[in-house]
Amino acid sequence: MKNSTAIYMRLSRDDGNDSESNSIGNQRDMLHRYMQSANLDLFDEYVDDGCTGTNFERPSFKRMLKDIENGKVGVLLVKDLSRLGRNNAVVAMYTQMYFPEHDIRFIAINDGIDTANGDDEMMPFRSVINEYYARDISLKVRSVKRNSALKGEMQCSIAPYGYVKGGKKLEIDPATAEVVKEIFGMIEVGSSMYAVAQALSRRNMPTISEQRKAIVNPSCKWSVQQISYILRNRAYIGDTVGQKYKRKSFKIKKMAKTSEDEWIIIHNTHEAIISSEQFQRVQICLKENPRCGRRSAKVLPIFSGILVCHDCGKRLTCFIDGDRHYYCCSGHTDMHYIGEDRPCTPHYIRDDKLAAAALTEIKRVIGEFNPEDYKRPAKMLQEAQKQIDRLHRRDEEMQAITKRMIEQNAKGILDDDMFKEMVKEYRTERLANERTIHDCEKVITTDPAENARQFAELIKGRSALSELTRDDVLSLLDKLVIHESLSGVRKRKGRTQLVEFHFKYIGVAGEAVVVA
Repeated sequence: MKNSTAIYMRLSRDDGNDSESNSIGNQRDMLHRYMQSANLDLFDEYVDDGCTGTNFERPSFKRMLKDIENGKVGVLLVKDLSRLGRNNAVVAMYTQMYFPEHDIRFIAINDGIDTANGDDEMMPFRSVINEYYARDISLKVRSVKRNSALKGEMQCSIAPYGYVKGGKKLEIDPATAEVVKEIFGMIEVGSSMYAVAQALSRRNMPTISEQRKAIVNPSCKWSVQQISYILRNRAYIGDTVGQKYKRKSFKIKKMAKTSEDEWIIIHNTHEAIISSEQFQRVQICLKENPRCGRRSAKVLPIFSGILVCHDCGKRLTCFIDGDRHYYCCSGHTDMHYIGEDRPCTPHYIRDDKLAAAALTEIKRVIGEFNPEDYKRPAKMLQEAQKQIDRLHRRDEEMQAITKRMIEQNAKGILDDDMFKEMVKEYRTERLANERTIHDCEKVITTDPAENARQFAELIKGRSALSELTRDDVLSLLDKLVIHESLSGVRKRKGRTQLVEFHFKYIGVAGEAVVVA
C-alpha cells in the first residue's frame, strides 16, 4: 500500500478571495496531474465542500482517517497545508504525530512539503499563518454582521411569528399578528403562559413552525416555550436586535448567548404589532409571579414586580396582614435561609405609605418636566463618531502590524516569546477598543430628545392624578429602588426610608423619603 494515495480536497468560506483558485475542480486537476508525474496510484478521493478548516469534524476527513487506520492508505496528497486545516494545534498533531505513527507520506504540493524528504522547518510557520488567515476572515464576517445590525437590517433568516420577510425588513402578517396581540393581552390580564398555550391549542391554531411550513394537518399543540419566545421578542415593538449570540471562538461553531448590554438594538426599523408600553408591562408580569405570600390578594398590588432592593438587588415580595399590604426583600424572606444566615435585611415598607409618596413624586416630576432639558449637545455626537473612526483606523493598523510580525517570526527576525507577548498585547487592546466602540455607538443611537418626547406622550392626561392605579405605575415607572430604614431595621412606627424613582425613558428623576 506504499503508493496507495488518498487525495483530500476542502473548500469553505474561510478561503475568502481565494475560493475560485481553491475550487474543488481546480484542486482535483492539480492533484491528479501531480500523481501522474510522481507515479502514484489513486486509492480514493475525499471531498469536504463547505466545511471550515478550523473544525476537523468533517465527514470525508473522518472517513479518510478510518481508511488510514485500516492500512489502506500510504500517501496523503493535498493542494496546500491549508486544505488539511487552519487550526495550528490540530494540524501539528496530525503532521508531527498521527501521520508518522501510521507511516503516512504527507505531500502539500504548493507549499513544497513532502515528508519523504524529511521535516520541513517552515511547515509550523505556514500553519500559524493559515490559522491567522481564518481568524482574519472570521473578524471580517463578524464586522459585516455588526454593520448589518447597526443598519437595523433583519438579523434572522426566518421572520418572527406575526411577520413576513419583505427584503431586509419585516412586514406584518395580518392573520398571525392578531394572534400575537391576543397572546400579549391574555398575559397582561393575568393568564399564565401555560393557559395561553392551552387556549390556542383548543382553538386548533397552527403553531409557529406549522404556520411557517404551511403543514396541511397541523397538530396545533402550543408549548410554553413558544409563548415565551413571542412574549420576549422585541421585534413586536418594531425593534431589531443584533449580536444576541456570538461564537466562543472562530475555531468553535457553538454559539454563546451575550449579555443584554452587548446587544445592538435599533428602534423603529419596522411596523410594530405591540406598543412599547404594553410590552414593558408584560415583561414585568413575566419577571414577577403575582402571587403574594401568606394569603392570595384579590387585587394585584400596584407595585408588584417593580420594587428592587438597593442592597442585594433582589425583588421585594408582597405580603398581606389583614387589610394591610406590605413588601419585604425576597433575599430576607427566602425560606432557604434561617436566622442570621439570611443574606439581606427586610427592607420592610407598607404599600399605602409607598403609594402616597409615589403619587407625590410622580405629580412633581410631571409638573416640572421640560423636554428642553433632555437635548443632547451636537458636540457629543461628533466626539463619539470621531472616537469610533479613530479606533477603526487603529484596528486596521494592528491587523497590518500583526501580519508583519507573523512574517518576521517565520523568518526568525522576531523570536517566539516576543511574538507571543506582542500578539497578546494587541489582542487586549483590540478587545478594549471594541468595548469603547460599542459604548460610542450607544451614544449615537440613543437619542435623549426622542426619549423625552416619548415620556411626554406618557404623561399626557396624567397631570391631575388624584390616585395611583397599577396602569399608572407600570406605564410611568421602570422600577423603585428601596433602601433599608434610616431609623433602624427593628423599628416599625416612625421609620423613614429612601426610595429611588426610575421613570420610563428619562431614568432616575428623583428620590423620596417614605415615613411609616
